[in-house]
Amino acid sequence: MNTAWMTLLGLLFLVPESLAQAPIAAGYSPVFNIGAGYSFAHVAVPSRGHLNMNGASVTASLDVNARFGIEADVSYVRSSNAFGTTHSADLLTYVGGPIFYLRRAKQVDIYAHVLIGAARETGVNFDSNGGLLLGFVNRFAWATGGGAEYNLDRNLSLRFVADYLNTQFFSPTIAIKHQNNVQAFIGFSYRFGSHRP
Repeated sequence: MNTAWMTLLGLLFLVPESLAQAPIAAGYSPVFNIGAGYSFAHVAVPSRGHLNMNGASVTASLDVNARFGIEADVSYVRSSNAFGTTHSADLLTYVGGPIFYLRRAKQVDIYAHVLIGAARETGVNFDSNGGLLLGFVNRFAWATGGGAEYNLDRNLSLRFVADYLNTQFFSPTIAIKHQNNVQAFIGFSYRFGSHRP
């Protein structure tokens, strides 16, 4: 009888310790993403009009947690016959900044980002007499917008992005002017590691 009481008494003392062993919540480790795909830009040339440029973009991001990350983007787009001349125009942007996930679900992630960096634009413009001006400008640039990722599986997703892109190029008087551009991207993204169960 003493053994039974001692065992019962011992179990009562161990109950608080067993309650303290509740399941541990799953943590979040940083997740690295890399993506590539087709890029399109509608570029405003000062005092001239718009050029449609096509090319490619490469992106890389590090998700620090489920709602916040850091992104870097390099994009190159080109037009082979700018404004009917035989000269090409191109735009190389290299920007980076924070990315904010607005919605995370099993199938679709939606995010917004603000990216700063620089852009090098090579191309043509015309002076007041209609003469052809050739050159390039490499200046500060920034982009803001967002996108959506449609998750094909645990690691691979289809990515859509639309951005307002602010760059700089020379005007007919050779003055550097800001450009209000629109850039879009469609491609694939691969996730190394996963925040998904």
